[in-house]
Amino acid sequence: LVAANLTQGSVTFIDTANRRAFASGPTTAVNLRGVAVFPNGRRVYVVGQRAQNERPTETAIGIWSNQAFVQVPNGRPNTVDNIWLDLLSDEVSDPDSVVLDQGLTRAYMTCTGGHSVLVSGLRSEENVTIREVGACPKGLTFTPDQRELWVANNLSNDVAVIDPATL
Repeated sequence: LVAANLTQGSVTFIDTANRRAFASGPTTAVNLRGVAVFPNGRRVYVVGQRAQNERPTETAIGIWSNQAFVQVPNGRPNTVDNIWLDLLSDEVSDPDSVVLDQGLTRAYMTCTGGHSVLVSGLRSEENVTIREVGACPKGLTFTPDQRELWVANNLSNDVAVIDPATL
């Protein structure tokens, strides 16, 4: 089991058999929200935000950067991969949930502030923003056959359905 620690900026790896944490993976961010575990259980994909306290900001947008991380147990604070989502697309603010497809080719992330879903290639440079999926998308899940990605929209109180083949 892996838990994203919202304010601590790390992920905790938990052995469910003995109910004990056995490792932690620090990141450079806080507001960690969504976490997806790779099938081997030894890597996770987590989304969050990094405070830009080290530089002056002229707009509210400059206060936070939206990021994703691939982290391993007891990994370095700068993680295995540190992906700056703001550089990949617009409308990616406030990343919340993340799921990986079965083939481990893509990560899908809800972006509540952009009312969008960001699709990022795990082994490619692919980055696609699916806009206007609903108001404040929060939850993500694949159907068992992986033919549909369901997006639960918090404020519009509905579910959007995305075809992963065509986006």
